[in-house]
Amino acid sequence: MQQGMEGCWKKICEIGGSDAQMAFYYYLLFLWHHLTGAESEWMLRLFNIFWVFLSSWFFRKEPKALVILLISPFVYYSNELRPYMLQIAASCAVSMLFWQVSRGEPVKFHVFFGFLFFYVLQA
Repeated sequence: MQQGMEGCWKKICEIGGSDAQMAFYYYLLFLWHHLTGAESEWMLRLFNIFWVFLSSWFFRKEPKALVILLISPFVYYSNELRPYMLQIAASCAVSMLFWQVSRGEPVKFHVFFGFLFFYVLQA
């Protein structure tokens, strides 16, 4: 891990390719490393468990959707040190936003925040 944000950004630029497109995930992983002191690969991989719980939280009032999410093959990727679960969590937030709008319910703040989060991931 790099010592500072500047070093982290230089390393991302060095890597290039598709990994350079995941800068937001790498910054969040950098913060996870410094907040938890995670040194081993497994401790770093636990970062994705947060995104699994966040995805589940968005569907907490829709049990059928929650079951589909939790048995989906995408949850398998939660043990990878890649941004798949981060993207799934953002997609779940957007799905709940559209679900609430389609049912005529008032849009909750956390779902709107998830939409903004998804937008940031795509930028």
